[in-house]
Amino acid sequence: MNPTADAVNAQELIALVGGIVCIIIATALESDDREKIRRNRGRFWGAGCAFSSFMFVGMLPDWKYGIEAAVACGILFASMAFAYTPFLKVRGRIYAAQWRHRQAESVEDDSGPDRDRIPDSYTGFSPAAQSWWMLTVVCLVCLIVIYADFVAHNNHVHLFGIPATIVVVYVPLYVGYWDASWNYPVARGQLNQFTMLSIMTAGIFAALYFATFHIGKRWPWRPKRSIEYRMHPRHRRQGGED
Repeated sequence: MNPTADAVNAQELIALVGGIVCIIIATALESDDREKIRRNRGRFWGAGCAFSSFMFVGMLPDWKYGIEAAVACGILFASMAFAYTPFLKVRGRIYAAQWRHRQAESVEDDSGPDRDRIPDSYTGFSPAAQSWWMLTVVCLVCLIVIYADFVAHNNHVHLFGIPATIVVVYVPLYVGYWDASWNYPVARGQLNQFTMLSIMTAGIFAALYFATFHIGKRWPWRPKRSIEYRMHPRHRRQGGED
């Protein structure tokens, strides 16, 4: 028996269990009830601090790795708060990926059937500018993966390079056709991000986008079951296809 090793294993086990409990608490909190948002926000960040503390303790006696783990946990919770909740609030302003979360504490009534607060949105939850910036980041990550898999490492399996290539090719084809079908301008006006993506891909993104954009102008498809149709009242007034 090694008492030191047993103590370390017990320490890591406690940190793991504590971290799991914190994650469960954070993900179980309700974020749609306006009356509970402030209270649940405190609980969410309390769970985040506890999670970071557990991970720090679990890495001891190597305190450097402990600090790195704690920072990584903080970034994880901040990302979760931004993507899925209205809990990321700084100086009275809520930062969130979805519009309904950014307006979670607003007293303005946006529930009218003909109210479209984000007319250029792809999903009804985030503006086109945010969607295109997120798309730029995703494509950049995919390009890094493609380079690492096909060029730098020259793997034979290409487990990650092939899916990344599919994403880079599929996205401009899909978005270009969708924008044109619903009578939006090129990239829904987000030309800065569009230009960046075109430069990053040596013009491939633009070529694929404009190919399907012109097809969408000639043969548009506007299904009534799509999120685009259901989220934007003006599309319903124009009519769609079953």
